[in-house]
Amino acid sequence: GRSGTGKTLCVMDRMNHDRAASLVLQRAASAPFKQLFVTRSSALCDFVRLYQQHNFAADDLVHTEYATFDKFLRQLEFTSTDNKVDSTDQSASKKVDFLRFRDHVFPLLTIKAARTLDTLVVWTQIRSFLKGSIEAALEGGVLSLATYLDTSKFSRDRCRLLPEQRQEVYALFVQYQALHELHGWWDDMDRAMQVLRPNLSVLMQTQQEYSEESNNTTTVKYDKVYVDEVQDNTQVEIALYLVAVGGRVDALFLAGDPAQSVVEGVEFRFEEVRSLVYLLSQQQEALQRPTKLLVNYRSHSGILNCAGAVLGRMLAM
Repeated sequence: GRSGTGKTLCVMDRMNHDRAASLVLQRAASAPFKQLFVTRSSALCDFVRLYQQHNFAADDLVHTEYATFDKFLRQLEFTSTDNKVDSTDQSASKKVDFLRFRDHVFPLLTIKAARTLDTLVVWTQIRSFLKGSIEAALEGGVLSLATYLDTSKFSRDRCRLLPEQRQEVYALFVQYQALHELHGWWDDMDRAMQVLRPNLSVLMQTQQEYSEESNNTTTVKYDKVYVDEVQDNTQVEIALYLVAVGGRVDALFLAGDPAQSVVEGVEFRFEEVRSLVYLLSQQQEALQRPTKLLVNYRSHSGILNCAGAVLGRMLAM
């Protein structure tokens, strides 16, 4: 849904509905119903937490948690038995985000394409596809050139660059990775991939094959995870939510707007979530298309009609 259509309220209502439904099941089961709300924004995370605490009794929220994505990822890092992260390897001074890439790394790339391709375009290709796609995870953490050029996997709808532009990006990416290793740099996709890869074998089992005895390398378990502003996540990061629920696709509730991405370098479509599940299930499971919220509750009809009239004039020119 677009801005003002009530996505966050829908997430909170679903959390409340699931909690109420779980009370019936808890009478026959000893385990509590554990929920986790995740979003990138600390302000939004605090808003949801305070809203629920204001409207529901404390006893109802004992097993409901709220976390920013960074906190959620730290949980996974801390509890993963095969994946202890050395803080000296991922110090803040070594991290490459978009601003550092634009101002300090991109000027070091000597290939001619660096002078013709926009910095954000290159960063988006690296973050969303070359290091952040599920295909990259399945290929060991970095996408191969052959797969990147394969339009059956990366169609123009998914990756809008032409084949020759993709080759130029990949040449820049090779240089970027070489500098990465030389200077001991890391980026968000390195961190997310480090947590995901030990869990890929679990996620690639079908839901029917999953059991508590599976060789799962993380002890973080939730009955349901709710994600707001999901458009700020790459496929690899979305796969981490599946890790938290033991690979159960029906235990995720995602809300977002592809037109409102805040994190630089994320090329998001809800189709990415569907293809993620399709690949991890070894083509055995397909998600339904997302439900669209079409009513804008934030702006009254006068504002919307005025904006529509202006846009109509502009399109008619």
